[in-house]
Order: sequence, then C-alpha cells, then structure tokens
Amino acid sequence: MGSVAILTRSRTFIRSLNHDKVKSISTFAFLCQEPQLAEAPPPPPSPSEAPLPPNPATGSPLYQENWRNPITSSPSLVQSLIPFGVRQSPASRIQSLSQTLDVSALMNVFADWMTSQRWADMKQLFEFWIRSLDRNGKPNKPDVNLYNHYLRANVMIGASAGELLDLVAQMEDYAITPNTASFNLVLKAMHQERETEAAEKLIERMLQTGKESLPDDESYDLVINMLILTDQLDSALKYIDLTLKSGNMLSVNAFTECVKSCVNKGRLDMLVSIIERCKKMDQNKALCPPGIYATI
Repeated sequence: MGSVAILTRSRTFIRSLNHDKVKSISTFAFLCQEPQLAEAPPPPPSPSEAPLPPNPATGSPLYQENWRNPITSSPSLVQSLIPFGVRQSPASRIQSLSQTLDVSALMNVFADWMTSQRWADMKQLFEFWIRSLDRNGKPNKPDVNLYNHYLRANVMIGASAGELLDLVAQMEDYAITPNTASFNLVLKAMHQERETEAAEKLIERMLQTGKESLPDDESYDLVINMLILTDQLDSALKYIDLTLKSGNMLSVNAFTECVKSCVNKGRLDMLVSIIERCKKMDQNKALCPPGIYATI
C-alpha cells in the first residue's frame, strides 16, 4: 500500500513536471537545422534602365557640376589632394629657384641653360627674378649683360622686333643703358622679319647714341644682308661704305652677296671700288685674293 502511494506521488510529480517545468525551459519555436539555399539576387537593370545617381545640391567638390564629371577632370582638386612639394609644376620650380639667386648665380644658370637651349625657361626665370627681392630685401636689379641674355631668350623664342624694342625701352626702368649687343639682338629680329626701314633707323640711332652702342661688324652685316636680300643694292652699298670707313670687318657672306648683286646689276665700277678699299685694310684684304677680277 505504501509502494502504491509512492508510485502515485511519482506519477503526479512527473505529470506536473512535463506540463509545467519542462515546458518553461524554452519558449522559442522549434528551429529547423537543415541547410537552405539562399535565393538568387535579382538581375541588375540594364544601363538604359539604371537610375541616375543624384546630383548633390550641397556642392561636394568630388561631384563638380555634375555627377558625370570624373574627379580627374579637376586639376585644382587633384593638386589639392597632393601634399605640397611632392609634385610642383615647372613654373613653380622656376619661381622657387628665382628667389634663391643673385646676379652672378643667375648668369651661371643662364650659361647652363643656353647650352641646352632652354630659352623659354630663361625668359620665365628672369621675369620671376626681376619681381623678387634680394637677400637684403631690395628689388633685384639686373646689369646690361644679364638683361641681354633675357633679350636673346626672347629672340630665340620668336619675339617680334616691336616686342624687342619695347623690352629695350624698359631697360631705362632699371637704370641700364643698352649697348651694342642689345641693339644687335633687335637687329636680328628685324632681319628675320625683313624690316629694312626700321633697321636703318636703328643703325642711325646707334651711331648717335654713343661709344657703348656704336655699330660693330655684326650690326653692319645684319643690315647689309637684309638690304641685299630685299634687292636694295644702293642702300646696301651705303652701309658697306660705312663698314669700311669705320674700320670694321666685312663678312665673307656680305662681300660675296655684294659681288653677285653688283655683277647682276652691272655696277662693276662700284664693285671695283669696294675691292680696292678692302685690299688696303688688313682685316678685309683676305676677301680679295689675287686674281679676283678674273672671277668676276
């Protein structure tokens, strides 16, 4: 009887355990543990159907004016993302260099750059340098030789005769007096453009200015060749006469062209006069070898 009571109490405990205690262990629904395949993503829309991304109204620099503009289309933005000093433009490097040079150092740079024909760089360096201050805080001041290098750079990059004359006029701003070399560079530009009238006026100015700017062999040679090339023999003969009177050397090219023009135009009397005068000058006698008349 006692065992029956115990069994009855056990069943009652188990019943209560099953319905109350066991059920309260977890209230989560049963989760299936079998693997399931993920659903395939929908296909991307075609380019024609793809929606355009918005154009931000806030003006982000990465979008520029329209989202279609790539970031690389904005050089200023790209440069702003690069640390200073990592990449500098050639102009920036030249400007930085100009702030470290005095007249002597700048002349050395020009001498080096002339051998590699960096004419545009020479022009730009001088223009940066002339607007900079020296180590004493005063404006840089060129001398005539340095300024002539600047003129030469302008000639070599194709500056016109008018532009060269303007640059020569600006020498006065730096208290520089143009010399013969300065004017010869202007004459070279005139020779390239066949500006004979302007060249003759410039020669006259050189003759009147003074000793530092008197015409030399190169001055007369440029004008004589220009006049012969433009079929102005009488004017050319005038400057040949000035060349010989001033004791300058007549170039082989000018003499040869003079001979050809005089023969073609029947000006043999003038040609004989020039030859005889050249024979009497040590610097020009080599132009007239023995038997020259036989070749005319």
